[in-house]
Amino acid sequence: MPKCGACGKFLSKADSIRCNCSAAFHKACVAIPETSSVKGAWVCPGCKIKKPREDNTSTPVKGLADTYQSTPNSKNNSADNTTEELKVDLVLEIRSELKAIREEVHECRLEISEFKATLSSFEIRMNEIETRISALENKNSQIASSSNTSALEDTITELKVQLNNRDQELLSNDVEISGITELGGENLMSTVTVL
Repeated sequence: MPKCGACGKFLSKADSIRCNCSAAFHKACVAIPETSSVKGAWVCPGCKIKKPREDNTSTPVKGLADTYQSTPNSKNNSADNTTEELKVDLVLEIRSELKAIREEVHECRLEISEFKATLSSFEIRMNEIETRISALENKNSQIASSSNTSALEDTITELKVQLNNRDQELLSNDVEISGITELGGENLMSTVTVL
């Protein structure tokens, strides 16, 4: 039993097709429908690659080239027409490109003017902030250098001394009793009275 040249599986006679080079293939492996029958000699893909190409002088492109060469005047006229058509197409394309560039430049100019307006408003705000900061710095330096601050510091020190003296006076009225053991649940007033 032969094997398929494409997939390597065993072939049955009903599902296979043979080439002149004695290679056998599944019909599905070489894209031939299973229900169709091949009439004449079938050539496998390997043999098709090895087969030299034929001369295709009857192709439409070749025929057109021959007609252009046989009539030199028509060649020049058609070449001139083609050149004129290319020039017109090129001019139209350049015009559309220039129009697009003009629109982009216009949009860029609008954006630049918006940026200028924004920058000028920021500059005005920065100037206002700088004047406010300089006014605050002047006020702070005046407060620091004035004699009022030294008078305020003297008042604060005097008040601290007065508070300390009052605390000392309040402590002088306290009585401290030491050496008595504490008992749970005792009455402090009765203990002081007994003492």
